[in-house]
Amino acid sequence: MSTIIKNIITENGEKEFQIRFIDDEKVGVLHSRSGKSFFILDSKEFWYDLIQEKYPQVKKCNCKNNWFTIRFEYFKRNNCNDFSKVLIHLCCTKCKKIKILSVDIDYAPTNELYEIPITFCEQPVLKYKSYKLSGLWNKQGLNEFFDFMCNKLKLNTICWYWAENGKRLIKYLNFEELIKITNEKISFLELYFCKHKISLSEIIRCEGLDGKGVYLKEEPWRYHELIMLKAPIAVVGRGNLYTINACKEYIENGKVIDKTNEFKEIIDMMMNFLSKNYNSARGKHCYDV
Repeated sequence: MSTIIKNIITENGEKEFQIRFIDDEKVGVLHSRSGKSFFILDSKEFWYDLIQEKYPQVKKCNCKNNWFTIRFEYFKRNNCNDFSKVLIHLCCTKCKKIKILSVDIDYAPTNELYEIPITFCEQPVLKYKSYKLSGLWNKQGLNEFFDFMCNKLKLNTICWYWAENGKRLIKYLNFEELIKITNEKISFLELYFCKHKISLSEIIRCEGLDGKGVYLKEEPWRYHELIMLKAPIAVVGRGNLYTINACKEYIENGKVIDKTNEFKEIIDMMMNFLSKNYNSARGKHCYDV
């Protein structure tokens, strides 16, 4: 497998950087000595959503220095010019030890990642209003929530679920179909509630090559007017732990953009419903808001 090496130097000739890198997601930002910031590879697409809960620390060498010279090593796919992986070589400016980070690439074409390895980032830290709610529900509690979302707020429901044939499918559900979830007739992965129907193609990433059906884009509730309910985690002796995600703003081209007032009001009404009906004081259903 052939590789190509590229030393990372800014247009102004800067070649020493600090780096913030989210290991699980393989995205990162560089900071130069002059205080400018740069997205690594395609990190611009994912960075802002990933830092909403926690901003990553600057990477350090074992000698405690946090400045590096950097080179990218691109690995070509067999029989084509696209790249399958990039190794990020960090050379400590103090002790010269090498630290390596790896980024796998599962799409094509990839030429732009070589032609433009880093992209100027005007503001590496941008926050927007988002909500993550979690708590324990029994079957009755889940039914009450569904009734409020569908019959009181008149929201549509999208279900991403496991079909009986073992494949992931996605479709809109009516209220009667939604209630079947509480009877374990449908093993769902994620539910999305929306006021206005959107085309499912807007949130589908691809039909997986593994034969397991549809895969969704990363956290579509962040950039669409969607409220997400994740599949529960069973807590022995206490019920099922559910998580709800929603946000009133999103980031586009480095700017915080408001979602519609209608959608903001829906989130507020949902929050009010949860705070009044699901809390530990009532002892009926516990929900943290």
